[in-house]
Amino acid sequence: MVDKLHERAYSRILRREVADLWLSQRWPTLGGVKPVDYCMDEKTLARCFEVLEVFVAGDRKRGRR
Repeated sequence: MVDKLHERAYSRILRREVADLWLSQRWPTLGGVKPVDYCMDEKTLARCFEVLEVFVAGDRKRGRR
């Protein structure tokens, strides 16, 4: 599951250091847990993907591609 999460993060966030940060920081929307720790099964992987997409949309809105 974590490999799939890494693949998606690196494909959606073009800057590697930003993707690494996204994967390793605690997210309130995930209960204050890091995505790499939160992702345990298909359901939690899907939730991480949702949070990632919100992050990407917000980042693009601010012009930080």
